[in-house]
Amino acid sequence: MKAEIYSVVDKSFNPKSLDKKMTGVTNRLREADIEILYKTDLEADKIKLLEALRQSYATDEGIQLIIIANALDGTAECDTVQLFKKLCPKHTEADDPDEAENISEYKNKGDLENLSKEYKGKKKKSGKNKSKTDDTVKKGHIINEIWSTGDLGKGYEGCFMLYDEKLVVALPKESLTKTPTSEMIITGAKKATSAKGITTGNLIGGNAGDHFDLYTIAQNNYKKKKKGGFVSNFIPVKGDSALEVTRKIILMAATVTFIVTAVILCKLLFVEPAQVEEKYNAVRDIAHGVKVNSDKSSSDSEEEDLDRFAKLQAINPEIKGWIYIPNTTYIDYPVLEHKGDGPYSQFYLWRDYLGGQSNYGSIFMDYRCEDSINSKNIILHGHNMDNGMVFHQLLSYSNLNFYLSAPIIQFDTAEYDADWKIISVFKTNTLPSQGEFFNYLRGTFENDVDFMDFVYNIMERSIIDTGVTVNENDQLITLSTCSYEFSEFRTVIVARRVRKGEDSKIDSSKAGYNPDAVWPQCWYARNGGVRKELTDFITACKAGQTPWYDGDYKLDKKDIRKIKDSDTEEEKEEE
Repeated sequence: MKAEIYSVVDKSFNPKSLDKKMTGVTNRLREADIEILYKTDLEADKIKLLEALRQSYATDEGIQLIIIANALDGTAECDTVQLFKKLCPKHTEADDPDEAENISEYKNKGDLENLSKEYKGKKKKSGKNKSKTDDTVKKGHIINEIWSTGDLGKGYEGCFMLYDEKLVVALPKESLTKTPTSEMIITGAKKATSAKGITTGNLIGGNAGDHFDLYTIAQNNYKKKKKGGFVSNFIPVKGDSALEVTRKIILMAATVTFIVTAVILCKLLFVEPAQVEEKYNAVRDIAHGVKVNSDKSSSDSEEEDLDRFAKLQAINPEIKGWIYIPNTTYIDYPVLEHKGDGPYSQFYLWRDYLGGQSNYGSIFMDYRCEDSINSKNIILHGHNMDNGMVFHQLLSYSNLNFYLSAPIIQFDTAEYDADWKIISVFKTNTLPSQGEFFNYLRGTFENDVDFMDFVYNIMERSIIDTGVTVNENDQLITLSTCSYEFSEFRTVIVARRVRKGEDSKIDSSKAGYNPDAVWPQCWYARNGGVRKELTDFITACKAGQTPWYDGDYKLDKKDIRKIKDSDTEEEKEEE
């Protein structure tokens, strides 16, 4: 059975208290096969209540149960009679003075059939005109169709009636019964729908034309809707009540909002990604069209490689390289470099490789890479897109298994093809409020010591201990993307170029999580623990804290000394 609830609002009743419990009310009534379609708050005004009820009768949604909560105030001699007198004034005057007694005696029985029979019998015994009595019972005065819900609290009762094949239930004010309105709704609805003799098909009211014009208005509105068809259900038409006009305007606004939102989501989730992929697939065919050997081992491969980059740069001369990470879904893109970039302008941040506007942007080289693709540290930026595209999958490197599945980065240029072994995966802050900022955006370094101090810092911050060695002779590539562990965080992946004659494969047995990874200070403020104190590379190297270093210790360009020699001199001085 489909139902609608009207909540009469006054100073003593806050509708929000009922709203919070509506989910529970709906679920409990659903167990009794009662489905709540609408819940509407109304002012304690007779005209507005009648107008709302007209709408309920006018709709063709199959509503069979109407519940009016917080309606009876207990001031009238007989609440049940007074309420429905207001709803159905043409059928509230009794033909017999004994009628009130008849109601009082039978209203608690909840038995429509017995009440009608008993009332008819008493009419006959009273000596009244038989034909009038029969006609009265045939029409079924509304007053003879009122039943009590029983005591709902503090002796106050609710009531219900069958009116034009709909059950209408009225409930007393919560301030009188001290029973939550939500509980009274459940009790009243179950009582009304389970009363003996009441079904949706046994209209006792007989001649609908004698009823209050609520029925007539409902029928007229129904005919208008049928005549107008689908459009009149959504667009305000002449004759609509103020409530109906408001409903239609809200419905139209909601429909438009839904359609616009659906179109935008469809574009963002399906259309735009497909367009981006199609655009990049065109140049991927060029980038992967020729198989070349690393480090230009033959003149033929060099010519072929120059040819493919010549084709790419014919499309856009600012394509400086191509990045590809095997075993990832999307990381397979051209790398752009715009000479006009600076601290406040990154040309390809919101442009595709053709220079057109794009929410996906491009993979582009940081302006700090003064030597371009030959910089000591090549810094590449890319967006973190929720659908997995561009650099989104860099976030997965926090997982050891993902790292083991994709430990090698391929970055090729017109000058060289190279594989790069990942040496560090770390998270870093950009906001001063989150702790001291570690400047990982460095493309050049003063000397080897400066470079190795940089390497020391990225290794100490790494979440993954990759087991890959590094020294002052290596070239690095750094991939950076937005991360959301904290506001404006970054996920950074650093790799070193595979050395000449070195195997590109890694020893997975040496890889594991780093239990002492250094995070920004905000991480410890939230998660607890003590941040490890960092020193510098030479100090850490002397202390045996750099197992990843495999260089020759010639770090100080001023005196070209070895750390081991320095240690020996210090020992002699102590002697």
